[in-house]
Amino acid sequence: MKRLLIALAFVMSGSFMYAQEKMPLTAAQIAERQTEKMTELLSLTEAQQEAVYAANLNASTLILQKKSNGGLSTAELIEIRNKQSAQINPLLDEGQRIKFTAMNERYATRLAERSKDQPTK
Repeated sequence: MKRLLIALAFVMSGSFMYAQEKMPLTAAQIAERQTEKMTELLSLTEAQQEAVYAANLNASTLILQKKSNGGLSTAELIEIRNKQSAQINPLLDEGQRIKFTAMNERYATRLAERSKDQPTK
């Protein structure tokens, strides 16, 4: 009986952890992850991180709002990302800007591979 209870507790804890992993991210969590990745790839200063986080949070909030209000077309996503890039570009030095442009080009390529104007999930 004791082994059965231990096994049941183990299974329950595993399913609880799985459920936590599948929770949708908040705009702040998305912005934090984006900023962390950009900091790693672009070697952002602390001041740049704060300004980039604000731009990422703004874009993430807008994207999540549009998704919850019936969907987000590829064109809308591109428009939001272009505005986000326009906010971030002036914050970067020349070397960072080159890397950031390359990141955006890779993102645009992946986005183009998606089917055109279908709402994203």
